[in-house]
Amino acid sequence: MVRAYSTFLLVFLIATHAFAGKKARVLFLGNSYTYVNNMPQIVAGMATSTGDTLEWEMEAPGGFLLSGHYTSMTSKNKIKQGNWDYVVLQEQSQQPALPYSEFRFTSLYAHLLDSLINVSNTCAETIFYMTWGRKNGDASMCPTYSPQGWPHFCTYLGMDSVIRARYETIANDNQAIVSPVGAVWRIIRLQHPNIELYDADESHPSMAGSYAAACAFYTAIFRKDPTQVSFNGTLNATVAADIRAAAKKVVYDSMMYWHIGQYRTEADFSYVIGAGNAVNFTNKSVNGTSYTWHFGDGQTSTDANPSHIYNDTGKYLVMLITSKGGCSDTAYSVVYAGSVSVEHAATKETMHIAPNPAKDMLRISSPLFLYDNYRVRVTDIYGRLAMEYNTPVQEQQYMDVSELANGLYFLRVSSGKEIVFSTKFVKQ
Repeated sequence: MVRAYSTFLLVFLIATHAFAGKKARVLFLGNSYTYVNNMPQIVAGMATSTGDTLEWEMEAPGGFLLSGHYTSMTSKNKIKQGNWDYVVLQEQSQQPALPYSEFRFTSLYAHLLDSLINVSNTCAETIFYMTWGRKNGDASMCPTYSPQGWPHFCTYLGMDSVIRARYETIANDNQAIVSPVGAVWRIIRLQHPNIELYDADESHPSMAGSYAAACAFYTAIFRKDPTQVSFNGTLNATVAADIRAAAKKVVYDSMMYWHIGQYRTEADFSYVIGAGNAVNFTNKSVNGTSYTWHFGDGQTSTDANPSHIYNDTGKYLVMLITSKGGCSDTAYSVVYAGSVSVEHAATKETMHIAPNPAKDMLRISSPLFLYDNYRVRVTDIYGRLAMEYNTPVQEQQYMDVSELANGLYFLRVSSGKEIVFSTKFVKQ
């Protein structure tokens, strides 16, 4: 049954929903290049300034190699928590610049970690953190490797160029994203030599260096123009703006080069209203292998580009769920059957939960709850069912979690057999 709502309410819901911020859950696995200046928290500050949300955890012991993360139960358990949107892998700073006979171990453990990520997080993407060459080359490594015909450690440009090439290689080999921090640093060094990216040791990042890294990650994770960020951290506003402009040029203007968005399953469609109450849908999804359409009148289709005739003129909420393997994404639009024949675009589906962590009540918000009934399912970290219920027709759904034991839980919202939203929350 189609429920009638005022035009004002529909327009208000769609307008506010279309501009809702994005939410990403990210695990950072690295070492001191990641934890110095708490770089993930800088990314979170940037996200907040644009209406987005970054939920993150970090495991970054000093000097850790990728091999160390693969053998660390702490790192493995964090990966196995699941429900990450992205997992960041950062190798120890010198390893990617080593001769191939030694770099092959980086390549091996990058692949092993990526495989573990994919097993534990079906829809997560791996991001490789491209680091940088040391300010004047690596004086500790140059005497050892230069006589062996490997002089790259002796200069910044030599070391930085090899590191960049190596990160691009392992990203290509694993169909993963690159966060090109080193490439952002290089353009800043060229165009803004007054901005000091290095700490006194000429290796670790200064606050400006960590801010530049955060700009690259903000862009890779949220796929937004970093020049729209208003968060400066502790930097001078002009310096922060110059760094953001460099990140835009290197990362945002070339996202496909760095594989940003290339592998993620995304739903998208447009539609044109034909004669009578006929509507022709064009599927614009990427990286999908199966499609489920809900036309809002109780009818469905699995065609890639369906046409549908509505019995009555009116407003209908149409949803497209695009899937590949265990991953799915949803787009929706309100269709005005019988209106003027112009092309319309879909809106991205999203839901929000708050507060997180939760103590007594957990709220799930989405305009989609106004149009259909969904099944909400909550499980603990062992997969045991903790709560389950069908949603009433109201935008705000409230769950009493006061009786749950403290800990981590996974929440899924489904329509029939299709999962339209999943997240995790902490009960305190």
